[in-house]
Amino acid sequence: MVKEGDKVTLTCSTTCSLSNNPTYIWYRNSQPVNDLHATDNRLDIDSVSIEDAGAYSCAVKGHEIHSSHGINLNVRYGPRNTSASAHPSGEPVEGSSITLTCSSDANPPVHNYTWYRENEHHSTPVGWSQNYSLVDISSEQSGLYYCEAENVIGQNRSSVLQINLTYAPRNTLVSVSPSGDIEEGSSVTVTCSSDANPPVHNYTWYRRKHGSESTWIRQRQTYSITNVSTEHSGLYYCKAENKHGASQSNTTFLDVLYSPRMTSASLVPSGDLQEGDSVTLTCSSDANPPVYNYTWYRKTGDETALLGTGRMPNLTLNLVPGMDGLYHCEAWNKVGLKNSTALQACTAQYSLVPWGPSWL
Repeated sequence: MVKEGDKVTLTCSTTCSLSNNPTYIWYRNSQPVNDLHATDNRLDIDSVSIEDAGAYSCAVKGHEIHSSHGINLNVRYGPRNTSASAHPSGEPVEGSSITLTCSSDANPPVHNYTWYRENEHHSTPVGWSQNYSLVDISSEQSGLYYCEAENVIGQNRSSVLQINLTYAPRNTLVSVSPSGDIEEGSSVTVTCSSDANPPVHNYTWYRRKHGSESTWIRQRQTYSITNVSTEHSGLYYCKAENKHGASQSNTTFLDVLYSPRMTSASLVPSGDLQEGDSVTLTCSSDANPPVYNYTWYRKTGDETALLGTGRMPNLTLNLVPGMDGLYHCEAWNKVGLKNSTALQACTAQYSLVPWGPSWL
């Protein structure tokens, strides 16, 4: 048994009577050997290689018609030129099937194939035959694969083969920046993100307001709004598309906060009032978030008096002498606390002129 790298000596002998110092001729596959070292009746190969394999014979010069029978030099070697291939080729689609094939040049033939999946820090064996099939392939099976071929002489591994699985967009999400409260007059950006291979080539934004049908906004991954107003409030969602399909995100509510506005005061009962009557002043205001504090004032001449403050919009008074004047309320929420101009603009006043209300 000869393996690659061994030293091999072939000897030619004859039973014929020959003159002194005969010259021997060596043949490989019926062709004269000129590239090997031949001494007398010996042919020495110091490090045999696969190129040296073949059928050898010899003859005495001048008697070439009486050449020897051939002897086959079978050079064994470990696997080499090992390669991994995928069938069908190209980028598989999620849910399809693919077969990986390992091929190698070896003598004797490969008797053991092992498939590995290469992870970040190590490799994991996944198959033990020349062909390794991935059926109903999922994205978790994407990655780098290689095979190792082994015979009795040695083993050899292939280069890595990348399995790049393609799939339609999924896990499509909407994110809002900055996060937290969105106040009227500020700026906000909504971003659509999606897991897809190949990457998403088209993003579409939609808005739905007050139970109405969805309205197309724009086609871009991000949608930025400067100087946000209440008109921008609503449910937002996006759709992500690539060549394999589309995916829609859940809706995200864009809630625009604003300080109290259109604040007004009302009086119940209205009409003629008499001393001793009980009246209720009510403060109403449009605000988001809702008003959490109401404050009532009475102005008499140049003096303004605080009548009360609290979470309830109502102020009940029993009419007694000296209560005539101008009454107004202020409505506060957490946005309004940051904007004194808005607070000062929310007054509506009544005058109690002996016991009769009138608009100013």
